[in-house]
Amino acid sequence: MSLMTYEVIACPTCKWKQEVEVWASLNVTIDPSLRARLFAGEINFFRCLCGCEGELAASLLYHDMARKIAIHLYPAGVQIDTTGMDPSTWLELPEYLRHPKIVASLEEMCELIELMEKGN
Repeated sequence: MSLMTYEVIACPTCKWKQEVEVWASLNVTIDPSLRARLFAGEINFFRCLCGCEGELAASLLYHDMARKIAIHLYPAGVQIDTTGMDPSTWLELPEYLRHPKIVASLEEMCELIELMEKGN
């Protein structure tokens, strides 16, 4: 399952506020278009009319069930939230989901996806 919410973000340059999609997880097996959107820079990326743009400081889980790929993005300064995790549920997850690859940027995530899809 993919998970997205809307948040109001103020541009750090001109202070204009706009509503943006903030994705917490992408399941590209269920919705393959999300992979294309990620690679096109349309996921968790802020663009303002004034020209300011940048990656949102939000964690993101990329999940490809068909290829058994799980990559978790934790940008600098974003804490890993483990509250509310039921240990018995955690142990029921497939191994690749219990130990996802960890990256620090959307660019690094895309590079790792391509490598893992090629089997490297």
